[in-house]
Amino acid sequence: MSRATARARRADLCARVVDVLTPELLTGRWKSSFSETGNRYAGHCYAAAEAVFHLVGGRARGWLPCVMSNSTWSEGLEPGETHWFIRHERTGEILDPTAGQFGGAVPYERSKGCGFLTREPSRRARVIMQRLAEGSVAVAA
Repeated sequence: MSRATARARRADLCARVVDVLTPELLTGRWKSSFSETGNRYAGHCYAAAEAVFHLVGGRARGWLPCVMSNSTWSEGLEPGETHWFIRHERTGEILDPTAGQFGGAVPYERSKGCGFLTREPSRRARVIMQRLAEGSVAVAA
C-alpha cells in the first residue's frame, strides 16, 4: 500500500470516528456544554484520539498521544481545558478526529507527547471502537 493510500485510510478512519460520537459519551461539564453549544466535537477529543491510537497500532507503530492545554494554547483553550490527538513520531503525521471543534488551524507544534491514562482502551474508546466494528453511524444531534 502506498503512503498516500495509507494516509487516506487514516483520514477516513478519523472521519468515521466522528460519525459515531454521540452526547452520551461525554463526561463532566462537557455533557451540559453540548446542549448549550451543539459542538459535536467538543469534549470527545480524549476518547476519540485514544480509539484512533489503538486502531492504528499505537506505540508499536510509532504513534504518540499528544496534548495541549490552556498554558500552551490560550487562544484556543479555556483554563482547565486540554486537547488530545496523536502524532506519528517519525513522519510527524497528525491524526486529530475532533480538530473541527476549533474552526481553524490547530497549533500542533505547541503540544507535548505523553501517554493515555490506561494501557488498554478506556470505556469510551471501547464504545467508539465497537461502534466502528459494527458499522454504526450516529445521528448528528
